[in-house]
Amino acid sequence: MMTLSFQFSEEQEVTRRIMRRFCEERIEPYAKRMFEEKMLVPEVHRAAVEQGILGALIPPEYDGQGLDFITFNVVMEEVSRADLSLIGALALGYNATCSLTLARYGSERLKEEVLPKIAKEGWMVAVHVTEPGCGTDFTAVKTTATKKDGKYVINGEKQFVSLVPEIMKYGGGFMVTLKTRPELGARGMSMIYVPKDSEGITVTRFETMGIDVGGYTLNNVEVPEYCLIGGEGKGYEVTYSSFLAARVMVTTTMIGAAMRCIEIGMEYIRSREAFGRPIGAFQGIQFELADDYAMLEAVRWMNYRAAWMVDRYIKGEVKLEDAFLAATQAKLLASKYLPRVVDHVMEWHGALGFTTDLNLHMAYRSVRMQGVAEGTLNAQRIFIAAYLLGRDFLPWRWKPRR
Repeated sequence: MMTLSFQFSEEQEVTRRIMRRFCEERIEPYAKRMFEEKMLVPEVHRAAVEQGILGALIPPEYDGQGLDFITFNVVMEEVSRADLSLIGALALGYNATCSLTLARYGSERLKEEVLPKIAKEGWMVAVHVTEPGCGTDFTAVKTTATKKDGKYVINGEKQFVSLVPEIMKYGGGFMVTLKTRPELGARGMSMIYVPKDSEGITVTRFETMGIDVGGYTLNNVEVPEYCLIGGEGKGYEVTYSSFLAARVMVTTTMIGAAMRCIEIGMEYIRSREAFGRPIGAFQGIQFELADDYAMLEAVRWMNYRAAWMVDRYIKGEVKLEDAFLAATQAKLLASKYLPRVVDHVMEWHGALGFTTDLNLHMAYRSVRMQGVAEGTLNAQRIFIAAYLLGRDFLPWRWKPRR
């Protein structure tokens, strides 16, 4: 029986057509403004709520659409194609993948309180791990939570984390990776949902070349016990599974933006003339176009396989590390080669490509920046090598033979 297929379903093709029109009408006109304001603007936020994007991965019983991850990938490809700043795309994408984590691991009371408000009212959520001394090694988190009188009391600091401005503006909360048993290391990690209006939160904001990120301190912040996500000591697994979905989503945004840049580039090299012919007739440009398009398609289909693996992982058909390998391979190649695709398109335009009259400069910044999001190039390489050679070959574990 033949099971391998590279064909989208009819429903997915319809979804793409609907999303293409929606994004061109309701998102693309605001891309430059989102780039300038460094956050998801109200017009796009409102449109995304109406279109069901915020609830894309939320189950129908909580008022969401319950999309599979491949179809969600189709949606995000179109959003990213229209938003070359990737600021709106990433905000919507992170919210969706983190909502999926909440739907899979949250307590019933927490899901009933939060998920319908994300889907219908536009609340936003995000998993927050990074701290002043904790990034790629997320098991080094110092933020702690202790039980007291039926509540968790949280203390610590997060920085360079996503959607802080959006959550503070539109409602929702932070899904904080922390330690409930610090003495146990990774086995003492947990995740807790912290509503944005909780007393004891002080918020900061960091400007970047692309989407702004934020940070905050948590000073004796109290939340109910039902805000625990996944159970005490399950924070490593819950965070890692959230990374899986987010890594595929981030790669999708890079692909969508690069696809649109290639389209813009082809339009230009067909019409721009030099030495009596279209510049697209010169082999130097043709060779770059051919290489870039081939690499873009390779990364794109690797990422769709990763999305398929996410669906299989959620169903319990594959292990988390196997799905993570697929996501990491796609992210590695996207981070390495897709900024080069955008760079070539800018160069084809000459000086025009580096002006703010075109939106290419937004894509150049945003695609490059996403090479760092959800793991740097070397972090991707370390994971792939450890998967192939075994965890004993992780740089911080390896010891020379005596």
